Amino acid sequence: MIDEIKKLNYKINLSKSDQLWIQNEYPNIKISPNKLSGEICFQRTYNNITILDSFNIEIFLSHNEQSILPKVKCLDNKIENIAKFLNLKMDQLHTNPDGSFCLTVYPKEKSFFANGQFNIQEFFINLLEPYLYWICYYEKYNQAPWGEYSHGSLGIFEFIAEENLDFRKIYKILEMNNISLRKILSLYRQSKCICGEKKSKVESKIRKCHNKAWNGIVKIKVALGHRLLKK
Repeated sequence: MIDEIKKLNYKINLSKSDQLWIQNEYPNIKISPNKLSGEICFQRTYNNITILDSFNIEIFLSHNEQSILPKVKCLDNKIENIAKFLNLKMDQLHTNPDGSFCLTVYPKEKSFFANGQFNIQEFFINLLEPYLYWICYYEKYNQAPWGEYSHGSLGIFEFIAEENLDFRKIYKILEMNNISLRKILSLYRQSKCICGEKKSKVESKIRKCHNKAWNGIVKIKVALGHRLLKK
């Protein structure tokens, strides 16, 4: 039943002021009832490094039960070409299997909005433009401009590692992301990392390969243990 709910899409409605703002800030983006599409030009500065660039994108004006964010995809091969140039897999540039952008981990989405609720203006400014800046910076300097969460479940474990969460909140995050507790409990210090990257025998162990994610797994195990002790 939970999986069925997560597949439901909910419409994102743009107010007139939202539409005017988009037209003023991104004049090459076309607004239609179900999506935004076209060229987004941006200029961002981080640590005194300014990047001016553009991408052809489409933003689907809907979200599901799991995420408050709309899906965003590139309309051309620009990101794919950047990945090839850098000799990286697409997921290393934080794109999902369906080609949509992985802008942040689900549990942290609300923190990018002033009142914790989605709005299109803060979405562009706080999530979409920084992601595109990150891609361009990586292309230019062959490294990420700032720390990042890993892709998929590893990123969820890293988020849990840095947050002060009780077991109930941890369990909810895992459930929303379809992460099995049984799978977590089967992982140990010497377990091979679930990222699948080819490394030496020592470096491929999860505690070495993705140490912060391992810390999150330890935190989950401790929280679960404490919960069992209280029963």
